[in-house]
Formats: sequence, structure tokens, C-alpha cells
Amino acid sequence: MVALSNDLRARLVKAVEAGASRRQVAAWFDVSPSAMIKLMQQFRATRSVEAAEIGGYRKPVLTGYEDLIKKFVETDKGITLAVLTEAIA
Repeated sequence: MVALSNDLRARLVKAVEAGASRRQVAAWFDVSPSAMIKLMQQFRATRSVEAAEIGGYRKPVLTGYEDLIKKFVETDKGITLAVLTEAIA
């Protein structure tokens, strides 16, 4: 599956807005009908052709441990990741 460029998305929406059916436009531009239908659903809901972000925000694993890690590193400059992992756990 290849992501559609914003330029192509805009042309697809423009063709549908001009009166062509979603399936006709999909055939003309060699895009799957389901991608075309989903694009138009998104456009009608948001009035935007921009692709949504893929994935989501993931909180960093070490959030909340910053001060503790700094303290360990300041105390022992040569601390290994294995020792640091055991100390935090």
C-alpha cells in the first residue's frame, strides 16, 4: 500500500466535487475504490485532504526517572546500563 500524496488527494477530491462518482475517479486515477471512499469521508468530515498521522504519541519509558538517573550517573560516572536498569527496577 502506497500513501497518496496531498497533491493527488486534492485532485481526487476536486474531481468528485466536480460531479464524478467516487468509483469513476478511483478508476481514472488508478486508486482503489475503498481508498477513494475513505478519502471523501475524511474530506467531508474535516474539509481537509491532509493525511492523518500514522501511529500515536507514546510516552517515553523513562518519564519520571530523570532525576534518579542523573543522581546515579553523577555518583558513578562509569555506571553501566545493566547496573542502572537494576537500580531503577
